[in-house]
Amino acid sequence: MDDDGQTLIASPNGIADDHEYGVDDQVIIYSAFPSSNQALIDIPALYDITAVELDRTMTLKK
Repeated sequence: MDDDGQTLIASPNGIADDHEYGVDDQVIIYSAFPSSNQALIDIPALYDITAVELDRTMTLKK
């Protein structure tokens, strides 16, 4: 991540970013194509990012 906090920079040596961004960082991803939902869960998991999938069959009462 660049110093502006928004620009992503590829790691030149392939080592993961070791910066601590805090626990309250959240991203919402909307997908109109249900066939890509599993990839939207699997890809963040590669970076130890927890993802939650909400679809029309689930309630927000949890």
